[in-house]
Amino acid sequence: MPIRKALQFSVLFAAATLSVAAQAKIKYGSEYKCGNERVVVFYCRNDPGNDGGRPVHESENYCAVEYPDRPRANPQFPVSGSVVRSDLLKQLSSCTAAPSSDPAVAKAQGAKIDTVVFGIELGEPFGLPKCPLLQVGSGLKTCYSTLEDEIAGLIAGPASPSPASRTVFLGVNECPSWVNGCKLVVTNFDRKVGIVDVYTKGPSVDTMVVAALKEKYGKFQGLITERTVTPGDSQRAPFKVTLLTWALPGLTVAYEPVWADDGHTPNIDEGIIRVETETARKARVGAPKTPKPKM
Repeated sequence: MPIRKALQFSVLFAAATLSVAAQAKIKYGSEYKCGNERVVVFYCRNDPGNDGGRPVHESENYCAVEYPDRPRANPQFPVSGSVVRSDLLKQLSSCTAAPSSDPAVAKAQGAKIDTVVFGIELGEPFGLPKCPLLQVGSGLKTCYSTLEDEIAGLIAGPASPSPASRTVFLGVNECPSWVNGCKLVVTNFDRKVGIVDVYTKGPSVDTMVVAALKEKYGKFQGLITERTVTPGDSQRAPFKVTLLTWALPGLTVAYEPVWADDGHTPNIDEGIIRVETETARKARVGAPKTPKPKM
């Protein structure tokens, strides 16, 4: 390939790659208040998984935009259009993003708590792209696996009425060494992310996990629980683990170095971090029961 052409290709590829990383600056599915009108952005062409996954030059990186307040030609459909991402960023720079419609997430954000877990925003619509067909496990980009969920559904049998969940695999360059299989499970409530479960590599990475949690959520102030784990293998002696629960404004962050995915048999090589909004927790466990007055 001639040097000039190779250089042009490199510049084009670099610009497209950088624009993919920069998409996170736009909150998809959320309303921006721009003067007297609202603007909603759904996706841009250079998002992974869109347009066949082929990056385009930034001048062709169009984003799908909706304008709910503009007069509608058809009452059924809001006015929509396509705007080049670079122009859209200029427009949105003078706009304000609407606070999360989830009051629990708004409470957490008001307390300056980070409500993003590995790029997934709590209280917002799930917006990651699908993994390439037949991919099971981590790839180059963070994505959700329909194949993984379909296999799990076949094993589990008929679908339950529980909220929809997605299996997410972190991109190889976005996955800390302590995350088991680079795997997360994201659970939606009312079409918004309510729970993110992160799987760890068990007690062997406990020190790294606790350090990462303290760095993200601050000095530990919460519930400490000691638990004795009895391995299923009779050749291994029982051992103790420490469970930590951060009770934060609007959020609960719970860490178990060892967990049982069936609720009974511990998997001594896997732990779990659950980041859960107050709204999701109430929907999952129900409102606390008021004790009846006693004589």
